[in-house]
Amino acid sequence: MGGPNPMCKGDIMTLSFHHGKGHDGLSFKASNPNFHEQYLIPFEKHLRCAFGHIDGTSAKSSSLIPDLTPPAPSDFASPNTQDDSEE
Repeated sequence: MGGPNPMCKGDIMTLSFHHGKGHDGLSFKASNPNFHEQYLIPFEKHLRCAFGHIDGTSAKSSSLIPDLTPPAPSDFASPNTQDDSEE
């Protein structure tokens, strides 16, 4: 899996998970000596096409990075100031 990581300025990050070993005793990655070139590079290229370049030049892609700024205290309604009455 992969996509833009908001904690790394939107850089494309990938994660591959391999569980178990084949009859030869090797994991999937170990049994493919060119794993990075054969699988990750094309996948990262696909992700860049899908998400765009997250460098501030693409409005489409920059909107994919969530704003992780916490809300200001004034954005929270105090429980005793909410009007829950029905009109």
